[in-house]
Amino acid sequence: MNTITKKILAAGLSVALVAGAFAACKAKEETGASIINTTQATDGILGGMENLNGWTRAESTELSSEDRALFSKAMDKIVGAAHAPSALLGTQLVSGTNYCFLCRSTAVTPDAKPYYTLVYIYADLNGNATAKNIVALPMPKTTAGDWDFVEPGSLYAPGIIDMPTSNMVGATYEAVDVLGMKETNDGTLYAVLCYITPVTPDAVPTLNIVVIDAMNNGENVLVDDLSVDIGALATPG
Repeated sequence: MNTITKKILAAGLSVALVAGAFAACKAKEETGASIINTTQATDGILGGMENLNGWTRAESTELSSEDRALFSKAMDKIVGAAHAPSALLGTQLVSGTNYCFLCRSTAVTPDAKPYYTLVYIYADLNGNATAKNIVALPMPKTTAGDWDFVEPGSLYAPGIIDMPTSNMVGATYEAVDVLGMKETNDGTLYAVLCYITPVTPDAVPTLNIVVIDAMNNGENVLVDDLSVDIGALATPG
């Protein structure tokens, strides 16, 4: 059985982010573009989605044309990394609306590796859109090494979540996407972003990254569960 420890992103990501920030500073001098430094979450904080700092789970994670237009408007002048939205995770009503997008991000440096981020955007009542915060998505750390990045939508996330497991009981699991995978001597590890809702009255779903070990002997086991609190991560820290 693989031992999984709850730590945040590999050190290589830190190097990529620093390099990206350097490139961004140079680009800003040349073009006057804006920079939002990508921060790293220091922990996964447990919390429900329905009423967490006013954040509400998106009715659908699939991006509409309006979602994409809003994202493009807010990110048009952001430099240092390329951010491609893949899902809408939640919204928060303020004087306007805050949005949290799951994104595939890549620093603008040679041989940069892609990684997942949460991008927060504010849309005011006049139709203006502004990027407010970018957070590198926390990932469980494996003893098998860094996760292999999985392109958004390239693996059938519901199929992985629905694999028969011996210990995924007492809750329902709704997959958003597969974030990473890792081949091991015993099988394959999958990191899946999903909503977990306990099978209890008035249960509130939480957003989590679960790690499923699909072993070569046919057994599938949930080996880790890292909560992602989009409300707590919304404010730059």
